[in-house]
Amino acid sequence: MIRSLVGAILSVFLASSAISAAAAPPFLLMWGTRGGEAGQFGSTGGPRAADVDQYGNVYVVDKPDGGATRVQVFDAEGRYSRQFPVAFDIGTTVDIALDADGNIFLVNSICSRVEKYDNLGGFLRMWGKGVNGGAGFEVCLSGCVCGSMGAVNGELNRPTALGVDADGNVYVADTKNERIVKYSGQGVFDRTWGWDVAPGGGAGYEVCLSGCGVGLQGNGDGQFDDPVGIAVLENTVYVADHYNYRVQLFSRTGSFQAAHMVNYPLGSVDVDRQGGFYFTVYTHDKVGHYDSSGVLIATWGSTGRGIGEFYAPSEVAVAPNGDVYIVDSLNYRLQKFGSPLMSFKAEPPDID
Repeated sequence: MIRSLVGAILSVFLASSAISAAAAPPFLLMWGTRGGEAGQFGSTGGPRAADVDQYGNVYVVDKPDGGATRVQVFDAEGRYSRQFPVAFDIGTTVDIALDADGNIFLVNSICSRVEKYDNLGGFLRMWGKGVNGGAGFEVCLSGCVCGSMGAVNGELNRPTALGVDADGNVYVADTKNERIVKYSGQGVFDRTWGWDVAPGGGAGYEVCLSGCGVGLQGNGDGQFDDPVGIAVLENTVYVADHYNYRVQLFSRTGSFQAAHMVNYPLGSVDVDRQGGFYFTVYTHDKVGHYDSSGVLIATWGSTGRGIGEFYAPSEVAVAPNGDVYIVDSLNYRLQKFGSPLMSFKAEPPDID
């Protein structure tokens, strides 16, 4: 596209002397401004999360001033299309994921619940502890309430991210329970994994199907120290393990596969068709890209408002064609980058 050639190839290098930089992918476009109108992003944290459907449409979560949390839909060129309000708008919606049928899933951290909408934004159901007014794990279809923190089986404690596989199963980063929880697309609890999550605990890494509990925080294989991002590609689940500075890989049934150290306090993760993963570092206004074997491809970004600069980037979303969208939250915009033009090895940088 002509747009992608304007300004040639963006090469923004990391500003901090503690970081060794690699070339960034080409900048394509950006859109957004602060406000509550269609196409703008509310001042309450700016845009929070995004995902891209099979047609290249971009779904963005934000909360306009004085209004309900909403999902706005844009085309691949950043043109506003439509929006819908989040049902039972209580708490904080922090992530969004779409399945192959276009159904939309949201995760609410404060209310510790997952919500499901159809492809037009019609509310379908939600699940979590007490969302139907009871005391345990529930699925609610109408008249739903906030939900509360829990630990048994499918209950959640301040979840921060979710992903969906090709069969519509939903995987949630259950952050303060230090585990991953898997459900069917209808909200039926399937399994959880992490350290000591099975009844009785004390056995190290476990996959639990019933009577499951809180995971043990730590840095062993399959162990978590605040899982905050999740993405699914084919049979692999990618988890951003925040304080362990790594991305861990699991099968869809919870078998541990690998851990790739990236030396960043990760904020979110998404994956391209080749199994490479992108992540944001919102505390340092950076973005990174590693290939499927954990080799650094690119790091870019610095604090600011220019092209390739960020202010608290909360999420990365990779489109089916490989384009990369960064939710640049406190700049109240999204930035779009193309697929990398080159791949080369680089040493993982350290952050002081």
